[in-house]
Order: sequence, then C-alpha cells, then structure tokens
Amino acid sequence: MQRPPDNYPRIFVGTGSCGLAAGADAVFEAAKRFVRGAGQDIHLIRTGCLGMCHREPVVEVLIPGRPRVIYGDVTADGVAELLGRHFSPVGPEAAGHTVGQRTADAESLPYPDILPIALHPFFAGQAPLLLARCGVVDPHSLVDYEASGGYSAIRRALGMHPKEVIARVRRSGLAGRGGGGMLTGDKWALAAAQRDTERYVIANGDEGDPGAFSDRTLMEGDPHAVIEGLMIAAYATGAHRGYIYTRAAYATALHRLEVAIAFCRKRGYLGEGIFGTGYDLNLHIRKGSGAYICGEETALIATLEGRGPMPEEKPPLPAVKGYLGHPTVVNNVETLVAVSHIVGTEDDALAALAAKTKLLSLSGAIARPGAVEVPMGTSLREVIFGIGGGVAGDRRFKAVLVGGPDGGFLPEHLLDTPVSFAALSRIGSTLGSGALVVVDDSTCMVALARYFEQFEADASCGKCTPCRVGTVRLVERLDRIIAGHATAAELDTLRDLCGVVREGSLCGLGRAAPNPVTSALRHFGDDFKAHLEGYCPTGACTTGEDAP
Repeated sequence: MQRPPDNYPRIFVGTGSCGLAAGADAVFEAAKRFVRGAGQDIHLIRTGCLGMCHREPVVEVLIPGRPRVIYGDVTADGVAELLGRHFSPVGPEAAGHTVGQRTADAESLPYPDILPIALHPFFAGQAPLLLARCGVVDPHSLVDYEASGGYSAIRRALGMHPKEVIARVRRSGLAGRGGGGMLTGDKWALAAAQRDTERYVIANGDEGDPGAFSDRTLMEGDPHAVIEGLMIAAYATGAHRGYIYTRAAYATALHRLEVAIAFCRKRGYLGEGIFGTGYDLNLHIRKGSGAYICGEETALIATLEGRGPMPEEKPPLPAVKGYLGHPTVVNNVETLVAVSHIVGTEDDALAALAAKTKLLSLSGAIARPGAVEVPMGTSLREVIFGIGGGVAGDRRFKAVLVGGPDGGFLPEHLLDTPVSFAALSRIGSTLGSGALVVVDDSTCMVALARYFEQFEADASCGKCTPCRVGTVRLVERLDRIIAGHATAAELDTLRDLCGVVREGSLCGLGRAAPNPVTSALRHFGDDFKAHLEGYCPTGACTTGEDAP
C-alpha cells in the first residue's frame, strides 16, 4: 500500500471502540462514497480515537495550508453536506446531495464546537505526545506508522549496546504507568543482570480499573507503537520472546494488534534476525478473561502459565524470577509507548518530556469525557474543569475517584493537587491507571463507596483471608449504614476493619481495597452521619423504616 503525498487533503474518521459504538462505521462508508464522487485527490483515513469520546463519531478535515478542523456528533446522513463545505464533489456518487461551496471558514458550519483543533478547549490544555498518532495514522497500516517515524526507535536501539538503551531510559526518569510507579530503567537493569539467559517481556494491557480506557485507546489507535516499545524492552533486557496481554473483551484492540504483528512478521521485523540484524524476537498475543487482579504482575504471569490469577509474594520480583521461573519484565502499555519516544530521539529534553506526560481517562459526571494527555504537574482542577469542561448538566462537583477504586475519592478542596505519583501519594491517593471518575452532588458517597467496595470484593482472587473475607464484611457494614441500622460506634468498627484488610492482605491490590471506604469516611463524613440519623442527604438511598 502506497501512502499518498503529504500535499493531499485528508479526511480522518475516528473508529476506536467509542466511535464504532456511536456509528463511525456508517460515517466512514458515507465519507468513502463522497470521496469516490469528489473528483479530487483526497486521502480518507480510518483512525483510532482522538480522545474526544464525548463527541463521537468524530470527523476531521486537513487541507494543506489550512488549520486542521474537527467535527463532532457527525451522522452518516450529514457527511456529504459537511464535506461538501470543503470539497465540491462531482460525479454520480455525489448526485442528489445538496452541498455548499469549498470554504476555509469551517467555523461557520452548523455543528456545535467546530474549531481548528489547536483552539478547541478539550485539546488546548493537553500535551499530546504518546497520543500524537491516535486519530492521525491508520492503525491497520504499517506504511502509515513508518511514515510518521515509526520503527525508527527500535532501529536506533539495535545499533546501541543494550546497556546504553537501559541507561537512556534511566536518564529520562520514566516511571511505570501501570500504577506501581517503579522506575522502568531500574526494572530492566535488574532483569538484564540475571545470570539466567532465558528472559521474557510482557506488555500489560489488561486495564481492569473502572473508568480506565487510555491503554485501550493506545492499542486501538497506535498498535505498532506498543509493539515497538516491547521490542525495545526485549532487546535491552536480552529477551527473545514477549507477550502482549489484554482482555478478550478488547476485541478491536486485539484485532489491530494481531494485524500489526502479522505485518511485522511478513516484513522481517519479528522472527529471526529482525531488521536485518542478528537479534531474534518473537511476540505473541494472549487474551485474559478480564480479572481485575491481573493488573498485578505476578497474577498476570500466573494466568500465562495456565494457573489461576493469584498473586505471589515478593521478593523475588518477576524481573528476577517471573514467567516459567525466568527473569520477566512486565510493563504497562502506556510505559512502552513512552519508551519508543524516549529511545527514538537524541534530544534529552524530548525524551524527558515523554517520561513526564500522563494519560488520563475522564468519565462520570463530566461534560467532556475522553482520553487526554497532560504534563505531570497539571492540577486535577485544570484537567476536570478546563479540559473536561467541568460537571455535566446543572449539577455541582462533589468528588473525583482518582486512579480507580484503589486511589479513593478526593473532594473539591484537594483539586489543586498536581497530577503526579508523589503529590497524590502525599494526600493518601494514587495516580494508578490515570482513571478520573467525576461525581456530582446528586450522588450519595456512602452508596458509591459501597458500589466500589463490592467491586473490590468481587475482584478478590481469594488467596488471602483479609481480602477475601474482609472486603465482604466491609460491604455488609456499609449496607447497614445505608439502611439506617447502624450506630455511631460502628463507624469506628468500619475503620478498624479497613485497617485489617489493608495491613493483612498479600498483594498491593488487596492492601488498597479499603480505599473507597477510607477516603469516603475521611472526606465525606457528613453523608455517613446523615445515614446514622436515618436519612440520605441526596435522597438516593432507602433508609430507616422503609429500608429492606
């Protein structure tokens, strides 16, 4: 497949999971019919998600010399009129459509929020680097990926000594994006230092946190970048086999990764002597059943080995003894995409920037949900009220769940906290997966804490008693409070039980399991007190005599 010259006008149609669910396939087919009848050289590109999930289906138009313009909520029936404002179609395919004249004044179109993309408030506060290709390249096209600089990083890495590659990643300061925050270079160095020469690398794209979808966005929109990052990790650590692990429910991501790997094998980028060198590497895809615990690397490895998804005690770390007893590096998808940017540039400042942006998934009661990328240090307030547009509808902000259930809830007075591992840790939270679930004032925090604690109980692997039994007991206590059957003394019992689960659980997920309850108690005590007095402050819960 030949890539059209860069002076061709381009039409991009987002076909990530969010776009497909909103009808993007029909929009793409309508755009294809328009292009066939336009009588002009126009390149139509089926892309991944640009991140603007709240306006899907999304169509962008780029005419050389003019600003790139984005359109949201596009329907198949409206495609001809929309594109007709940019291109004057001729020929039988366009017959019967009422079209306007080609114009540079795209902001006059009858679609809300139509702006040059650089001026759109959803993008103005972002620093897209890891997401830069999503919504731009065709995820099914190896040619498109390489034309945008793809696979230059692994070529550069193969010309370096593995220790140089590790040193490069160490200098950048890249920390793992999966939630643990371990320095990536240190993990690689530990695996590379082992005497055992049989080593493995794994890309963790399981993404089990409620409200998290940034890894899915990368896998769907830029699958080759995930593969390239894993290639670099394998070469640096001396591994010759690797796995991309994600849940079977991510059907679109899995298909695009499979297509990308097939192209790489055909081109000689995987297999024996990759890229014409003496280094051999094979990558494979493994599908998980969606167990939340597989976000923990030893539980993930257990499932690859055919065992149940149960974590192991550490040490030894997987980098010392992991898959099949051999040194294994497990990196999050977002981490690996950052690696391809860090190793692919000689510019230390750009490499450091790739290590200092964070992907966030915005959802819940927010006006502009979607996948965003911001510099570390951006405040939660700027993300939620600037990029995200604040609370949806006429409701008020009440809380935000940060980093999934393990990060707990934060109130409004803590929204000036920067997006960073250290800053959030200082206030008892965690950046984790980067999921931000916004909660408005119609929500009872006791009921919401109960919802997420039930999620934790259902997700427990059952290996250790404090997590397996303790989370269930937490849910039972919360049910008593919601029903108005509890006393003030039981809040102290609830806190004590949270401590038992936290201190006694085997793995990090179990130790963080009480966080939805502890954070709700700490910051939203009035909601609990109201239930003790027999009523729900929001009217959302059935309490007192009417309770079951």
